[in-house]
Amino acid sequence: MSNDDLLTALKEDAGRAMSAEEIRAQKLSFVLSTLDDTSDATRERVKKRIAEHEGRAA
Repeated sequence: MSNDDLLTALKEDAGRAMSAEEIRAQKLSFVLSTLDDTSDATRERVKKRIAEHEGRAA
């Protein structure tokens, strides 16, 4: 993929609304990326907390 193709694809995606699942995945990724190596939080625990925060059953 050329730089022009990549730029075009990024511009197209920037205008697209994200699905609820994509937003949840982004939240999970963000939270996990902020944890340090000493954290005992697991991916499943973080997913559960996000679901609880959103008012969904995990």
